[in-house]
Amino acid sequence: EQQFRMLVQATSEIVWITDPAGGSLRISGSLPNRVGLKSHKLSGLDLARMVHPDDRGAAATAWQQALAECAPLHTEYRLRMTDGDYRWFAVRGVPMVADDGQVNEWIGICIDIHDRKVAELDLRNSRRQYRELVEKSIDGIYLRRADGHFLFVNPALCNMLGYHSDELLNMSILDVMNANDPRISGFLERASNPEELPAVAPGQLRHRDGHWVPVESAVKQLDDGRIQAVVRDVTERRHAERQFVAEQRFIVESINSIPGFFYVCDEQRRFLRWDPRFEWITGYHKHEIETM
Repeated sequence: EQQFRMLVQATSEIVWITDPAGGSLRISGSLPNRVGLKSHKLSGLDLARMVHPDDRGAAATAWQQALAECAPLHTEYRLRMTDGDYRWFAVRGVPMVADDGQVNEWIGICIDIHDRKVAELDLRNSRRQYRELVEKSIDGIYLRRADGHFLFVNPALCNMLGYHSDELLNMSILDVMNANDPRISGFLERASNPEELPAVAPGQLRHRDGHWVPVESAVKQLDDGRIQAVVRDVTERRHAERQFVAEQRFIVESINSIPGFFYVCDEQRRFLRWDPRFEWITGYHKHEIETM
């Protein structure tokens, strides 16, 4: 008993002993002070009041199951502290069985796992938020092995290429990428360098119906060798760029077709723009007009 008491005093955890039915509880450690109790003795009702309302049902079920089966207790729940906040504890208990098979008492320990539990919840929430972000992204996102085999594809990439996810996961990036596109020369080498920022390059991916989808891909090799990429469909942007170039060409051709000549000056009367006829009529070269 002296060794047991010294062990209890030496540990930073909370040791508890209860009667066979769990009706009364004796606690050693700092828990009574932390939860605002004046005594190291509790009733089952006292303990239930300290447990977070959302955890009481699961805590009672775990205790009743341990009593019924005379089996070790393993559960987790939150206890209210003196400041009103709740902290997570891991509760472990074992029955002390006499020679006649009867349970004389239960002995256990409460381990403060609040920091670990909060970290786990934060990590779980972060993973869920990341998953939702990836799933709802308008850009295609994929993860593949170094040999090109897809490991993960999001819905946007499936819609972009016209495949179901299970189809793409049986394919390789080489099955849909235009590897002969000269614009990606050196791109794969940059992407395979872990020290490089995500390499961004234009390219083309083949749609299921056979047409090529113009894309821009930001690709990065992870520390474990896998390749992660964000792919943006730039079809509409390419169409807008072609329209802009065509409109510019139309404007220039229209200006060049009017009689006389054309020029634009700023507020200081410096020439900003002019047509070829202006150079022909004045006799000045372009580099001369730029300084006039």
